[in-house]
Amino acid sequence: MKEVKVTRKYQITIPEEIRKPLNIQIGEKLPIERKGKAIVIKVKKPIERPSDYLWGISNKTSKLDVLELIKTSRRKMR
Repeated sequence: MKEVKVTRKYQITIPEEIRKPLNIQIGEKLPIERKGKAIVIKVKKPIERPSDYLWGISNKTSKLDVLELIKTSRRKMR
């Protein structure tokens, strides 16, 4: 188990051997929650089919910008 240090601004650094295989990028937002006495940080994974996201079928989180998708679709319809 790895340890991380909490800075005076309550920040932590994710160790390289954890972040690299998960392809965590600088500036990426990660969902975080408390479960009992544990802190759980999840990695967002892109969904394979946007239609799954739009219809709520997929149980995966997405980096898909739905509003941008709608705007693009509307521009194409004109």
